[in-house]
Amino acid sequence: IVIRDSEETLMLEDECRSKMLLKQKDLMMSKKKVNTKPVDYAALKELSQDFETRFVPQTELSAEQVFWSQNFDNKSVNETLTAELERYKDQVRILKEGNNVDKASNSCAQSLEIDNLKQTLSKHLKEKESLQQMVTLLKNDFQNEESTNIDRELALEKHVKELNNIVFKRNQSHILYTY
Repeated sequence: IVIRDSEETLMLEDECRSKMLLKQKDLMMSKKKVNTKPVDYAALKELSQDFETRFVPQTELSAEQVFWSQNFDNKSVNETLTAELERYKDQVRILKEGNNVDKASNSCAQSLEIDNLKQTLSKHLKEKESLQQMVTLLKNDFQNEESTNIDRELALEKHVKELNNIVFKRNQSHILYTY
């Protein structure tokens, strides 16, 4: 690149410098904190001359350069992929841990529910046993009462028969006396 000190170049320099000064004074640019410095064209010209003398253009890379550039690219890609793989492994580990926590939480909730159901079942079984004992006692009382009532009924029937016999005999004797 060759920069010539022509009138056009000097006009472009003045134009660029004035634009940069306007940008520096602009409030929007100062809010964005854009730092612009005027270009030192003399230093730029010197750099371009240095560049032309030191730079030797190459059309083709040697086999060794190709190997090392590919190896460097592969190394860079490999490092990137290794870092990504580690990140994914960490995510998988975290997800598994979270999943294990969820499973443990579900298991704990199920265990508590099972314990509650066992306690409820135990209460119901005790209540059932108590009711069965009550039924057995009531049946026994009923059978005793029924047996007592049957005995009373039989005694009453016997007594009624005796009274009927007495009344019958009196009536018979009363009839005999009246004839």
